[in-house]
Amino acid sequence: MNLEIENILHGKEHTLSRPQPFRNLVAKAHRETNNKAHDRFFTEMLGDIDEPTFPFGISEVHLNGAEITESHQILPDDLNNRLRFQAKQMGVSLASLIHVAFAQVLSRTSGQDRVVFGTVLLGGMQSDHEAGEMMGLSINTLPIRCDMGESTVRERVHQTHLRLAALMDHKHASLSMAQRCSGVDSGTPLFSALLNYLHTSLPANSISGGSIKEFISQEEQVHYPGIELLGGRERTSYPFTMAVEDFDHAIGLTTHTLRPIDPVRMGSYMRQALQSLADALESTSNIPLLQLEVLPPEERVILLHDRNSAKMDFPRHQTIHGMFEDQAERTPEAIAVVYEDQQLSYSHLNTCANRLAHHLIGLGVRPDMRVALCVERSLAMVVGALAILKAGGAYVPLDPTYGSGRLGAILADAAPTILIADVDGQTALGNADLSSIVVINPNTEPSNPSTNPHISCLTSRNIAYIIYTSGSTGKPKGVLIEHQGVVNFLMTRQDMCGIRQGSRVLQFSSYGFDGSIPDLYATLGYGGIIYLPPDHIRYNPPLLWDYLRDHSITQAFLPPALLRDC
Repeated sequence: MNLEIENILHGKEHTLSRPQPFRNLVAKAHRETNNKAHDRFFTEMLGDIDEPTFPFGISEVHLNGAEITESHQILPDDLNNRLRFQAKQMGVSLASLIHVAFAQVLSRTSGQDRVVFGTVLLGGMQSDHEAGEMMGLSINTLPIRCDMGESTVRERVHQTHLRLAALMDHKHASLSMAQRCSGVDSGTPLFSALLNYLHTSLPANSISGGSIKEFISQEEQVHYPGIELLGGRERTSYPFTMAVEDFDHAIGLTTHTLRPIDPVRMGSYMRQALQSLADALESTSNIPLLQLEVLPPEERVILLHDRNSAKMDFPRHQTIHGMFEDQAERTPEAIAVVYEDQQLSYSHLNTCANRLAHHLIGLGVRPDMRVALCVERSLAMVVGALAILKAGGAYVPLDPTYGSGRLGAILADAAPTILIADVDGQTALGNADLSSIVVINPNTEPSNPSTNPHISCLTSRNIAYIIYTSGSTGKPKGVLIEHQGVVNFLMTRQDMCGIRQGSRVLQFSSYGFDGSIPDLYATLGYGGIIYLPPDHIRYNPPLLWDYLRDHSITQAFLPPALLRDC
C-alpha cells in the first residue's frame, strides 16, 4: 500500500499492476484446502486436550481492545546473539525457540502442563506474486501444542520445530475447525493467548540501551508530501498477545495484555524464559524442560522475601473445631447461630455437634476420611460441618442449590463413605449413585454422648474440608484444606475485620464456596453470632438490605454491587 501511494504521488500510476480482488486469494486457498488432512492433523495434536489454556484464568477472547495495555522492549544484544547461535547449532528456526519460551510463560501463568496457544501464520500463497499485492488480511491464527512433561529442553525444541513445520502444511485450515478437533467443550475457547512471530525491519539508530525510541518500521517512516502520519495501533481480541519482532540484528517484544495484567511484567517473564532457554541450550547437560525459570530474579525476591517478611504467631496445633470449643467454654449461653425464628447458643450448638460427631465416630469416621454434607441452609448446616470436624473427618460441602450434575460429579470424585443429607439434599442429588455410601439424617439420636470427642491421632495437619473449584476449565477439582492453614487465615481475618464477642455476622456465601469459611469459623471462634438468611432473602437485594438493617448486622462479606440499587 505504501508503494502504491508513493507511485501515485509521483505520477507513476501507469507502473501499478492491475488490482486483484481479495476474493481470488480466498477462492484459491479454499480450492487447495484438504479438510480431511486438516482434521487428521489437528485431531492427532489436540484430541486429548480437555482443558483450555487460560493465563491467569482469563478466558474472554472476544475483546474490543479498549482495556488493552502494551509495552515494548528490545532484548539485550548478548541474549539475541546467543539465541540465534543456538538455533543455528541445533538446525532449527529461531521461531522454534521463541515458541518454547512462550509455552513456558503460559504453563506457569495457567497451571497447565499441556499448553495450547494461538500462533499467527502467513496465510498467503507465497508462490503467488499477485497475492502479495492484494489488499486484505493474509494471515491466519491456528493452535499449537507444547507439552512440558518429562522431556528435556533440547527434545522439546526439536519437537516444536517439527510441529511448526507440519503446521505450515495446514496454514489455510480454519481456527474453528481446529478447535473442534480438541476435547474441550464446544463454546469454551481452546486458548486465550496469542504469539505472533514476524520478520520486520527497524533502523539501527532506533535501538538504544535495550529500549526502542521509535518502534515503527521503515515503511511507516516514509514521508509523503501533503500526508502526515499520525500513528497507529494494533489490537487483537485476545487478552494476552505477544508479538516477537525479528529485526535480524535484534529481537523486539511487544506485549498486549488486558487490564489489570501488566504487559511489562509479562514481557519480563518472556525475557527470563528466553534467558533460561539460552542457558540450558549452552549447557552440556540434558536439562529437563520443567527446570527453566520464568520468574525474573527481582520478582522472586519480592514474592519470597519482601511480601513474606510480616510474620504472625498463631497456635499451630489448634484445629478449627478446637477454636469453637474453646469459645463455647468461655461463653456457653451466648447466641451462636440464628436462622429465621430458630437459634442455638454456643453450649447447645456444641452439644448438637458432639452428638452427631459421636454417631459418625461409631460409623467408623477417622482423620482425613471424607464425609459429604448436603443439607439445606439451616441450623443443621452448621451442626453438620462442626460434627464432621469434631469426628476427625474432612467434610465435602454439597450445596443443594447447585445443579445435580455438579453435585454428582463432586460426589463421584470425592468418593465419601458417609453422606449427611436431609430431604432437600437427597432430592438435589437426583440420580446420583449412593449405593456404596452410608446416608444419615442430620437429626441425631438423643442417646449419643454430648461431650467433646477426643481423637488422639487428629492434628492440625489433617484435612478439614475439601472445596471444589467452579469447573470453568473443565470439571471441578477438589482442593484439600488443612486445619492449620485455616486457623492461620481466621486469625488474620479476625485482625482485619474485628470479629469479636457479640459481632453479628451475615453468612451469605454458599457453604460449597470457600467464602463461607470466615463467615462460619471466624465468627464461632471469636464469639460472634452467625446470621443465616434464607435463600429467598439472599437472592433479593431489597429484602437482603432489610435483613441487614433489621438484625443490626455488623459484618457482611458480599459483592458490593448486590446492594448498589437498594
